Amino acid sequence: MYNDLLKLHLQNIKNIPGVENVVLTQKDGYPITSAGVWLSKREVFSVSSAASAIYSAVNMLSTNKLNNILIEGTSAKIFLSPLPMLEEYFITLTTQKKTNIGAIYVEAKNSLNAIQNLLISNFQALKPPLIHFTPEEIEDILRNFSLKYQGEQNLILPKYNFVLDDSLADEINNSLLTIVKSIPEISRSFISLSNGYILSSYDKFNSGFDKSICAMAFSLYDTAKRVFWILKKSFVESIVGEYSSEFIFIQGLKNAILYAEVEKQNNSRIGLLRLLFSSYVNSFNEILEKFESGKPDVPSLEIDEAFESLMVR
Repeated sequence: MYNDLLKLHLQNIKNIPGVENVVLTQKDGYPITSAGVWLSKREVFSVSSAASAIYSAVNMLSTNKLNNILIEGTSAKIFLSPLPMLEEYFITLTTQKKTNIGAIYVEAKNSLNAIQNLLISNFQALKPPLIHFTPEEIEDILRNFSLKYQGEQNLILPKYNFVLDDSLADEINNSLLTIVKSIPEISRSFISLSNGYILSSYDKFNSGFDKSICAMAFSLYDTAKRVFWILKKSFVESIVGEYSSEFIFIQGLKNAILYAEVEKQNNSRIGLLRLLFSSYVNSFNEILEKFESGKPDVPSLEIDEAFESLMVR
């Protein structure tokens, strides 16, 4: 009965123009129920677990309370929002590209409140059971963890080398400072390559730059890319996390990301901020193309040959 009521409220959200799918998920990735056009039960679990990873990563980027996450792609949007009084549950919406998320959130407010009240009043009844696996499924799972290779394989480790001269470094730093000047609310920002190397950074308060944030931000961006590809065969453009006192922006670039923490003020307009960040994408990509073209051609390292040369005979 409770599940039927939950599904009814989710269907009401699904019926809002622009919404394609909606799923109620525990923060550990277990889907409670969903409404929309899902291809299979496996897909629901895949998306829920990936959305849970995104939810956890965004929570780790800031000590402030998370309000919601918006991921924009080339052909769709994904919106994640924890329930205000039950943060162990969150709602995931997939919508069309040109949908106004703010308008949807206002229309869905009554349904979200009803879902939250149902979960609070029936918390014990809605605890999910443990997933049961058949012996064949358990064997298949264990096989995926096997590290023993069948047959001979020649492992190759690609090397990543680059040259960053003073003129290009100045161009990158000046471009980042241009964004900071146009958005004075920015407290911290950086441009990071896909391997985690920070090309340029800015810290308003000189409080010491935690490089682990860089790794977490790129991990979040990479996970979001996987979710978008599962759902829509689409690419991620940007991620916006809204917290109680700040916004966090992650803008996708060419083999890199632009990250920024923006203080939330009374006149802060998230739509305008998103437009400002996206307007710098082309200029940054042009600089990154110069950077990529200057990389030296370094041959890959063959693992077998490397270890063979170290053997004592």
